[in-house]
Amino acid sequence: MKDGLTEIMRLKGIEMLTSLQRKALEPIYSGRSALIIAPTGSGKTEAALIPLFLRHLKDKKKSPLRGFGILYIAPLRALNRDLLRRVEEWCAKMGITVSVRHSDTPQSERTRQSIHPPEMLITTPETLQILFSGKRLKEHLRSVRSVVVDEIHELYGEDRGVQLAVALERLEELSGPVQRIGLSATVENPKEVARFLVGERERPVIIADNTPKRQELRIYPAREREDDRDLSVRHRIPPRALDALKYIKEGAQEVRKVLIFTNTRDSSEAFGSWFHNVYPDFPVEVHHGSLSRDIRTKVEESFKRGELKALICTSSMELGIDIGDVDRVYQISSPRRVERLIQRVGRSGHSLRGVSRGEIIAFSFDDILESVALIKRTEEGLLEEKRPREKPIIVLVNQILAMVLSEKSLDVGRLYALLRRSRPFRKLRFKELMEVIEFLKSLRILSYDPTGGTIRSTRRTRTYFYSNISMIPDERSYKLKDLSSGRLVGQLDEKFVASFIAPGARFILYGRVWEVVSVEEDSILISPVAGSGEIPNWVGEDIPVDFHVAQDVGRLREDLEGVARGTSSLDEVSRKWGVEEGVLKAPFEIVKKQVEEGLVVPTHRRVTVEEGNEEVIINACVGTEVAEALSKMVAGELQEEGIGGVMVEIDP
Repeated sequence: MKDGLTEIMRLKGIEMLTSLQRKALEPIYSGRSALIIAPTGSGKTEAALIPLFLRHLKDKKKSPLRGFGILYIAPLRALNRDLLRRVEEWCAKMGITVSVRHSDTPQSERTRQSIHPPEMLITTPETLQILFSGKRLKEHLRSVRSVVVDEIHELYGEDRGVQLAVALERLEELSGPVQRIGLSATVENPKEVARFLVGERERPVIIADNTPKRQELRIYPAREREDDRDLSVRHRIPPRALDALKYIKEGAQEVRKVLIFTNTRDSSEAFGSWFHNVYPDFPVEVHHGSLSRDIRTKVEESFKRGELKALICTSSMELGIDIGDVDRVYQISSPRRVERLIQRVGRSGHSLRGVSRGEIIAFSFDDILESVALIKRTEEGLLEEKRPREKPIIVLVNQILAMVLSEKSLDVGRLYALLRRSRPFRKLRFKELMEVIEFLKSLRILSYDPTGGTIRSTRRTRTYFYSNISMIPDERSYKLKDLSSGRLVGQLDEKFVASFIAPGARFILYGRVWEVVSVEEDSILISPVAGSGEIPNWVGEDIPVDFHVAQDVGRLREDLEGVARGTSSLDEVSRKWGVEEGVLKAPFEIVKKQVEEGLVVPTHRRVTVEEGNEEVIINACVGTEVAEALSKMVAGELQEEGIGGVMVEIDP
């Protein structure tokens, strides 16, 4: 192994393995399944691939490979493309063929992969499902010996992850024992995630880099400044947002490159447009999932080369896409979750010894308090605990159809045994499986033969399966094409298109203003114009707040109430929560005013109910999930009392 290791390191330009890579070398080379947990920039990918490549090259000398040898699964297509860019040259030097396959892969490349399978295939969980259906591709899966699941925390606790867990069991049934390796920067419950990865069998080794990553986290409360009032009115920018622009621009001038994270795509577009209007010479661009692949790739490369000073982005940049060194991260508003704060700030100081520097730009009372709570929990290492998904019916249906499509006839007993080997379906009862099969039979989506105990596909099976293959909630979207170049710019959700888009309408995308020229059946022709436009909105972007974070906000409110009542000082509370005194000054003034007016301050152990303007506000520090449950209970009770037209809105 030693000689091969030296050569692989030389070809990659690695002078010395990191501590994490040394820990991973022997167990992965020997075929053990593993969960690798380490901060961003610690070399997790290489920790998995170096021993895998070593063993792959050794095995290849013994007998030629006839299909895929290594599967690398990442939750985003952008991560797929980025990994290919990082390993393609390295693999070529070693004589290992590598390719990417997902929904954007051209048909010519798919055909090539089918005839000449690469030794390493990089793909997504959804595309893996399709590989089982193709005759040649299914044969190529028989030779797989190792699977790497990147950013496994993004899949754990989600329907997509359950779908992948069953797919890995299908793969193992097809090819024999498969080594499974999970990679993640943030995992609250490593043992449970490891069990999710390997199913109901021998537990994998957990390889963790326990070296704490140095972080510098601050909060900047945005202010309304009198001297900015005219500029704010002229550009139609909220005063605090204008203050944030100025603060970020000044900070960015001190360093080489910064990332500016927002929680939603519409926020990214708003700040991108504002930057372009107020500071037209400041090199900044927007990056999110509703922009075209070409634009995203162009922006990534420009940022990596240092042509851009700043990049405004959403979770599209949260994971491991290679964009070079980042000196500082700005977060617009509270990121709402500890894991997101760690992931996002971790993009700066992207090296073992680098310091991750991040600042949250907070805009309101609860925005500031939530940011304080998140930073404190981050420094204490208190991540949100994701609960595993247990027996989700939607995935069960999906996987029954996936398996019946890949085989002419499927034995129900065999199906049941395979499902129960996956962690999410380990408690599935045979009766529950049969209820789902009978339901699908009643819809004529499959046929069931009780005598032989087998199920078969029908005319409807394939259509239904491919229409519902993705576990990602789908919203119909319209493609946006630049009239002059014919190039794809991005996409808009159907809801926004229906409510706003018409010839002559102006909207913002990619931080620029566009005018609608014409609306086609599934695409919209647009042209760039000067002036202002509507900021689009996209479906499904709310980030849930954890119960414990919300409770901490309540505790902080109580501490500020204590200052207002004279039982402690603002300096003491600031030191307790680990922030500069100025951060809590504005929230304290609000609490102080409430106390002086004899109003009750809602805290972690005090729920308030306020009535006025034909609405009732229940202020409870309970987080998103409990707030949603509470809202449904209250709405249900009101309807039971005969009160109709109840509308509920949640702001955790």
